[in-house]
Amino acid sequence: MFSQKKALTAVIGKSNSRLLYYEIQINDVHFQISEAGDYLGFYLENSEGNFTYYDDFKNDGTFGKLKTQGTKKIIYWDDYNFDGVKYGKPKSIADIDLDYWRDETFDRIKFKKLKNIGTIKIDYFDDEFSDKHNYGKIRKIGNIVVSYRDNFVFDANKYEQIKQIGNTTFEYWDDTFDKSTSGKLKSINGKNPNVKITLK
Repeated sequence: MFSQKKALTAVIGKSNSRLLYYEIQINDVHFQISEAGDYLGFYLENSEGNFTYYDDFKNDGTFGKLKTQGTKKIIYWDDYNFDGVKYGKPKSIADIDLDYWRDETFDRIKFKKLKNIGTIKIDYFDDEFSDKHNYGKIRKIGNIVVSYRDNFVFDANKYEQIKQIGNTTFEYWDDTFDKSTSGKLKSINGKNPNVKITLK
């Protein structure tokens, strides 16, 4: 069995220093997801060939959606009666499976969100009473743990901002006397590189 190339990138906004999205790479497929675990899309590295689309209207949630990109095939969950939660969402992209949390009664915060991409499991903060502002956000991607700044009283500018992703730490300007920089990103691991963390 060939080993998979995996990487996780956190894309941070330049103007407001907030997380824009996570990008999970498996081999040559890049999946983009929000911090709340919503699937945003994908793209392929070095993809060649035509785009084709599902064009047979069968009420299966696929009509007009991307079917193939070059040699890579996209399959969607198409049985509404079996699972309305997954209906119309990507089921697999280039042979990488996507699944979604579907038990609203057991854990309503995960309901409809991504459960895994390939072998990478995604988990969420689910204790509304312990930490309300983290509630529903991604807590873990594979083995990478995500944490947020959560002390509103101490520094409102940092409240809800990412504190750490794996071993990568984020620091913010917190001088309320300078509104132009307060709350904006100051450093990543003490300097300012691109944020790219390899999944283990």
